[in-house]
Amino acid sequence: MCSNWRVRRLRLHLAAVGLLAVLAAAPPARGAVAENGRIAFTRDGGAVGTSSIWSVNADGTDERRLTTASGFSSSPAWSPDGKRIAFTTNRDGDFEVYVMNADGTEQTRLTRSPGGDNRPTWSPDGRLIAFDSERDSTSSRFFHSIYVMNADGSAPHSVSAGGHDDLAPAWYPNGGRIVFYSNENGPGPRQLFDVAPDDATNRRQISADATLWYQDPSLAPDGTRIAVWSPPPGGGFAEIFTLVPDGSGVVRLTTNNSVDDSPAWSPNGRQIVFDSNRLGNPDLFVMNADGTDQRPVVSSALAEFDPDWGARPAATPVPPAAAAGSDSPAPAPQPQPTSPAATAVRGPVPTLASPVSYVWRVKKSRLTLTQLVVRSLPPGASATLRCTGRRCPLKVKRIKARQGRALDVLKALGRKRVFRAKQMVELVLAAPGYNSKVLRFHLRAARVPKSALYCIQLGGKAVKRRC
Repeated sequence: MCSNWRVRRLRLHLAAVGLLAVLAAAPPARGAVAENGRIAFTRDGGAVGTSSIWSVNADGTDERRLTTASGFSSSPAWSPDGKRIAFTTNRDGDFEVYVMNADGTEQTRLTRSPGGDNRPTWSPDGRLIAFDSERDSTSSRFFHSIYVMNADGSAPHSVSAGGHDDLAPAWYPNGGRIVFYSNENGPGPRQLFDVAPDDATNRRQISADATLWYQDPSLAPDGTRIAVWSPPPGGGFAEIFTLVPDGSGVVRLTTNNSVDDSPAWSPNGRQIVFDSNRLGNPDLFVMNADGTDQRPVVSSALAEFDPDWGARPAATPVPPAAAAGSDSPAPAPQPQPTSPAATAVRGPVPTLASPVSYVWRVKKSRLTLTQLVVRSLPPGASATLRCTGRRCPLKVKRIKARQGRALDVLKALGRKRVFRAKQMVELVLAAPGYNSKVLRFHLRAARVPKSALYCIQLGGKAVKRRC
């Protein structure tokens, strides 16, 4: 049974229509945070029924074409170590899952089924690959199931209930469960489910929101947020949203008269790459995790879509050379003594990605902050609100967040605050084990303030653009 899912997907992009489906997650453990590497994506081939996989630096430089076979190649998915890419192609007839090295070499077929296999995604430890498949469909009923296999393509098994359309798998950062969307409840908005990777009966529904259609979920590396796309409530073009893994705390990140979809988190959790047709064709855009600083990174006369942001591969350590003139092997490196403080932090430190919603009311030089709410703060978090400039209504106020609850900063302060032009308002979000997130508002007369995003490194004091 030959799949035309990719053809339908491309037509949806080019027609600038956004809709469909769902995904989210249950409480995950915090995942590892890696350094950002290259972005893999699909580019329309120009001719009908063709597309290929490319990769590019995160700043849009150094584009490289990775696949040249005829037909569709799409849905690239980086392995956790940033060294391999799984993808879907119909070069041999049906859509099947392949894997290749990050430079496009050694393209190897993993699945061989009579139905299409689509949208592969690696488990966090790199040992398994989940994907959705049409192989269980019959002549009288067409549907997708979630399958899991070893990373070499062996031992594929279904984790779906059967008979429902289960689509777009994504792993929790701890690897314990897989989330997807399904029409198990019948017509209408699909709902979010998750399932154990080795037990189809261990399945549960984790959402019940009938106002949004979720699709193409991507989990933040620390597991605190899921990025999805959906038409907004009441209809319209697709936009990017994030939410808490239990389905609560939905925050809209994009607002455009265009299709914004296919979000994917950066490995360090600070940014999201997505595709948008706001410039005409679908192009790749990057924004901060709170929706600020949206900018194009790849734009051409062809369509670019299905982005996935890989981790930077770790450098291979080079053993010390043996002494000149010696045929003895180099001595093994000996562990060096370290202090407890030196071993307390391992790897890059994530920056808080907790979303912030705010509302300003402007009347000439008086600017009233009427809403300031922070969601999805980790345990031990706090918010500090500062004002600098003449006649500030406050200098510094620090508020401790309650675990599991949104923090209403103004409610904690007791009332709305009226600021004036030429003042600067700063919100600092801090939590143990994280770099602090900093939002600054530079106030100008008769202008609605917009936030500028900064950070403070863990244990430091200086406010920086990047941590």
